[in-house]
Amino acid sequence: IDEYTDADVARIIRLVGGLPLGIELAAAWLEMLPIDEIAGEIEKSLDFLETDLRDVPERHRSVRAVFDYSWNLLNDDERNVFIKLSVFRGGFEREAAQKIAGASLRTLTNLVNKSLLRRDPSGRYLMHTLLRQFAEERFEERADCDTVRQEHAHYYSALIQRLGPVFNTHKEQAAVDQLDEEKENLRAALIWAISHRLWDEVEQVHHTILLFYIARSLLREGADVFRWIADELRADGKAGTDLYWSIQVHEAWLGGRTGSYEHVMALAQPAYEGLLQSGNKLG
Repeated sequence: IDEYTDADVARIIRLVGGLPLGIELAAAWLEMLPIDEIAGEIEKSLDFLETDLRDVPERHRSVRAVFDYSWNLLNDDERNVFIKLSVFRGGFEREAAQKIAGASLRTLTNLVNKSLLRRDPSGRYLMHTLLRQFAEERFEERADCDTVRQEHAHYYSALIQRLGPVFNTHKEQAAVDQLDEEKENLRAALIWAISHRLWDEVEQVHHTILLFYIARSLLREGADVFRWIADELRADGKAGTDLYWSIQVHEAWLGGRTGSYEHVMALAQPAYEGLLQSGNKLG
């Protein structure tokens, strides 16, 4: 470990959750691959962490074997919930797990006790990256995976809508902190909504998303997101709609705060004319 590799070492330890077997299996690749590539391969697939040595117990030859062993100790309800929980990103609250995955408190507690989930001091539940990969493989095989993803998108869309009116009040900081904690779930929900052309939901949340990006000074990230949404609207034949122009204005607003003034005018002038033509004076 040195100043050039310590970040990758930390990344690997984080990816394997400090699991000694995971660290050992990752280290076995050092003779063949640079450490940054090892970290990248682990992110792609947990099957990278295995050995062909025959002088170790079979359940210790790969991380998958360890997970398979734990999986076989679960009852049907625990398996069902565990699989559905892979839809979350960056952790989740108990209420979200109950509404989206049908998880009872007892089942969540059992999964924590069996080391398949972790509960942080705030009460938020976390699933390790490799365990989520393991669960997600089974999730993709389910007939109801799209239904669960849609429930996930609806839940976080409703959260954004609920917190929107709090902005510009004394409760704004609490709302920003909550959205910040859920930002990975919000991103996944937004991707699902847009890829499935749920434009009514996007209409309900886009302004609050803008306010969140401003509050957190995520100006370039926000501009990139609104540019992507505008591209998807054009691809779906929605260019020229009020939603399309509003998204263009949001990108311009964020761009103006980074000094991209020529780009701002290229976005804002057509948006102004389009909204004026449609009679949307507020827009």
